[in-house]
Amino acid sequence: MEHDTELAPQVCYTDIHGYSEVVMATAAPLGFDLSPRIRDAKDQALYKMNRTKKYPLLDLLLTGTIRSECIRQSWDELARVIASI
Repeated sequence: MEHDTELAPQVCYTDIHGYSEVVMATAAPLGFDLSPRIRDAKDQALYKMNRTKKYPLLDLLLTGTIRSECIRQSWDELARVIASI
């Protein structure tokens, strides 16, 4: 983020080492669109909010389901961590 320019990028492009569940989870609350290159996407755990919602072209990759109750229970702590970033 320390890029020494006046530009204000809104999309964060990362190589395969810049992708993690933590980065993916915090990008949107920090106001960034994350565009990672995910090597071997078929071998990664990619998530969707609702297991019953169908995405015909992506369902083979979206193997996990976000546990929104865990997010709700931990929201204050999550917000504190994201604010500190």
